[in-house]
Amino acid sequence: MLSSAATCTQDLPRRVPLVVPGHGAFTLPDRALCDDAQADAVDVAAVDVDEAPALRELSGLAASYENPSLLWAVADSGNPAVVWGVDEDSGRVVVAATLPVDNVDWEDVAVGPCPDLSGPCVFVADTGDNDGDRDAVVVHAFPEPKLAATLQATTTTGAPATVKSTTATARVSLDAVWTMPLAFPEGARGVDVEALAVLPDATALLLFEKTEDDVARIFAYRAPWTPLSADDVGAPAPRLLEQVGTVAVAPAVAVADGIAAGAIGGTARARARRITGASLHWSGRRLLLRTTGGVLEYGADDASAFFDLAGLPPRASWPSPPGEGQGEAVAFDATGTAVWTASEVKGDDAPVLHRAACAGAVTPPAPAVAPVTTTTLPPSSPSSGATPPTR
Repeated sequence: MLSSAATCTQDLPRRVPLVVPGHGAFTLPDRALCDDAQADAVDVAAVDVDEAPALRELSGLAASYENPSLLWAVADSGNPAVVWGVDEDSGRVVVAATLPVDNVDWEDVAVGPCPDLSGPCVFVADTGDNDGDRDAVVVHAFPEPKLAATLQATTTTGAPATVKSTTATARVSLDAVWTMPLAFPEGARGVDVEALAVLPDATALLLFEKTEDDVARIFAYRAPWTPLSADDVGAPAPRLLEQVGTVAVAPAVAVADGIAAGAIGGTARARARRITGASLHWSGRRLLLRTTGGVLEYGADDASAFFDLAGLPPRASWPSPPGEGQGEAVAFDATGTAVWTASEVKGDDAPVLHRAACAGAVTPPAPAVAPVTTTTLPPSSPSSGATPPTR
């Protein structure tokens, strides 16, 4: 558990180009895998919605790389452009990172290698489109803040922000993020997406369609992830996404609050199969898809198998825990051996963090190997021709 928090107040500087660190070689490390299915989920903690009322509309979760026992969480449209850090053991809101962008419809969050492979980044999927009227969607990314024992927060420019040790939430204002505008291919305009996965070697982003149809589409944005820009230097044309596959959510997992699919009507079954979240295991060998009514887990030897799930049946599935009637979020924990889920709530309720641990044996992580460094941006320099991200 994170033992303390802090308050940091900081004036937002003028938006200037982000200085991209030297081209790195960071990839997400391997993690242990469950050999069997997950055990039943247990209630762990209610999220502190007194500190973060927006999280009543929690729409995505991701385990932190830099901060043990921390879950990154986002809330959907109509809420501040803030990524919240929640202590997984207590539900306390430990840190709030404010992005200098709009929250049009934030729907998921993930942790993966930064576009320049300099370290871990937090990715925010501003991809929701319930009305089907967006010409383009956006994925933002920012270097993950690290909360040391002294709670020294770091912004994306690398400038330290000294904070005082108090019991309040740490406030971090980010003056620069990578912004990736994306458009769907012809014939797919207005696709509603609430699920994002980032491959552990930064070779692609995967976006999963939310639909009540039998089959949902899978889209990819392959590296190199350019252009990385925003309004300060002129907005570039969105990069075209590629439809790479499909996934069918079987009626067997169309469940709602533990009610068997056969006991509810067709409309409820259709709504329960909508894909609302995703989480890719850091090893790249497991993929979780959250639906309104349950969780699907897929297994493969390599993450490239998840580009098209049409011929790959899930290795496991389970219903949403009781109380998660509008299931929105799913995430592997930082060890890779447990799964976190949460749901959007109504009224004055608070989302509850549920955790499902391994039910059986565990495969330990593989030894580290030298990462491949040829898939992302070159070093940013006056002669490179690369456009650094802004804001």
